Amino acid sequence: MEDGIAAYNKGDAKTALRLWQPLADQGNTDAQVNIGVLHANGEGVPQSYPEALKWYLKAADQGDVFALNNLGLMYMRGQGVAPSDAMAVTLYRQAADRNFAPAQFNLATMYAQGRGTTADKAEAYKWLTLAMAAYGPDDDDQRGDAEDFLAHLVKDMTADETAEGERRALAAKLPEPAKPK
Repeated sequence: MEDGIAAYNKGDAKTALRLWQPLADQGNTDAQVNIGVLHANGEGVPQSYPEALKWYLKAADQGDVFALNNLGLMYMRGQGVAPSDAMAVTLYRQAADRNFAPAQFNLATMYAQGRGTTADKAEAYKWLTLAMAAYGPDDDDQRGDAEDFLAHLVKDMTADETAEGERRALAAKLPEPAKPK
């Protein structure tokens, strides 16, 4: 796995794929997600959303939060699947409930915009607050995006909505945040 990551970081996606493929075939979710990313982005292979979908589904079937979030993005954007904001919300929630910050941010966006679910500013507030807490020490840019989004959201919220969002965030009982791959 590490050799594949090193190859990928050097810009050699073909070698990364060659190293990850046997691991993915054996059920390694990290390798499956990484191969999905290669196919989604056309790195080292022709770009193919159906191939990306295949690999993300394999990892998601094992509960991988990265795969669930990436599948949510595919459904939200209609990449290789029929667009479905409702399915995106379902997938984001599965990863968000396991304290995966990117999915929490994406879920907050869906609640703020009323995409795939009823618009609910307090729920968006809750998920943004949880995302800010779940981002790791190397995620300053992402945490900053969540802070900016929350500041923008609060401008359109009543005091009662803000208090409800805070209450929901405090009441959430989530596991330790998922570690980045």
